[in-house]
Amino acid sequence: MRGHPLSERAARVLREAVDRDRKLRRHTDAGWPEWTLRELLRYFYGVGVFAVVVIGSLQIGAMASPSGGAEGIPLPGVALISVVFVVGVTYLAARAYLSLWAKGGWVDRFLDRRGRTPPREEDPGRGP
Repeated sequence: MRGHPLSERAARVLREAVDRDRKLRRHTDAGWPEWTLRELLRYFYGVGVFAVVVIGSLQIGAMASPSGGAEGIPLPGVALISVVFVVGVTYLAARAYLSLWAKGGWVDRFLDRRGRTPPREEDPGRGP
């Protein structure tokens, strides 16, 4: 089968293996500034977004009128406001996440400006 191109499935499997190896190499070759920007801050971002959604929903829930009281916003109105809040925060957080950590995002551009080199390819003639 020499000279025959790879089937689409085999080419896809090969691309996935190369991408997986590149991602693993990126994690092992990262220095502490790159690791901090790529991983640690990303985790803190997720926890922060979760906290905003939970605390914001609880604060909106506090606007509901107490049982038997006439003051405050009716419960269906509070539920609607809460759903709109959660959807809005989730959308904005996803957009911000993509602008920061997506391929070619702010973190990649910042690390490139700092002189981070891409993961080095291993020399096939070198032993382990």
